[in-house]
Amino acid sequence: MTHDLVHSGNCYVPPMNELASVLRSALEDNFGYVECSAGPCPDLRQFGLVASGLGGKAEYVECGTILGSMFQPAKQRDVFTIPETGKAFGRSDAFVIGSAAGSVSECGVNSEWTGNALLKSSKVVANQSKVAYISNMAKLPETVEVRTSDEKGEFGCIGNLLFTSGEAGSEVIRVKVTRRKAEKNWSEDPHDQELIRIMRTALDKAYPGVSEHVCLGGVMVVVKGKTVTHVMPPYFPPPGSKPGKSFPDMNGWSERFFYSTNKLIAATTFMNHQGTGLPDGLKWRLDHTHFYTQDGKEAGHYHYDVTPDIIAYEAYLVPASMAHKIELNHKRSKL
Repeated sequence: MTHDLVHSGNCYVPPMNELASVLRSALEDNFGYVECSAGPCPDLRQFGLVASGLGGKAEYVECGTILGSMFQPAKQRDVFTIPETGKAFGRSDAFVIGSAAGSVSECGVNSEWTGNALLKSSKVVANQSKVAYISNMAKLPETVEVRTSDEKGEFGCIGNLLFTSGEAGSEVIRVKVTRRKAEKNWSEDPHDQELIRIMRTALDKAYPGVSEHVCLGGVMVVVKGKTVTHVMPPYFPPPGSKPGKSFPDMNGWSERFFYSTNKLIAATTFMNHQGTGLPDGLKWRLDHTHFYTQDGKEAGHYHYDVTPDIIAYEAYLVPASMAHKIELNHKRSKL
């Protein structure tokens, strides 16, 4: 299948110290202890990543859409690859991290993919991406399986990726927070209280202009605390399902939710707002975060924490200079 570049645009890249200040202010409103500053990236290999850092040109890439891919039977079994995705916007060498559906050709079912791979001369030369899937719906949670992705570098019908050069020691936004202020809850949606959403909301407030399209990505670590995660069922949403709606509107399809008390290593991407320029009614996914544990026993989609008194996060983030939207065999009416 051809990987068609349907949009490519420049992002607004604020100075790193300014970005850190914007994020720090929001984090101090929501956490009891906050460190947030621009500084050198630590060696990310300590977290099981295949590159040392996030240096070099950073580019944000979105493949497929929830509404137009995951909830469209004709697109649900689409398979993207890291090499062909890079070729679509002229990138043959990169450290690639991100969150996506897993490839149906790899494990045979609908699944969750956490990207962690090296691309050299348009070939995947190292791949420690994790795929989480449910092997038996009747015997959960014991039947959530985790495997390491293969050398083909495939992922499924939706994906949000960060391409960097993986250079060590480059400047990143370094975040350390603990003790979420539960009394500060201002929304009934617990997602609004989690680290990534707090930072994304701060970006939207600081950079509201349509020409100020700010995209960040990198690594988040849940150092301590209890979190809510999910893994999709092994089957796809049936026709007529509506994403983000109540269970009846999903026609019986729903993610399966779990609690984790382990240290989570997560790949995350987020942006301030939709910006402008996407064709055919397409929309950006504003944030997406998948994780794995270093013992290889857990992986999936990260949602939020439920232990505000003890929660502790770290994050290492870089702004993307460009944002790309890619579709397979793009022949789509407006969504």
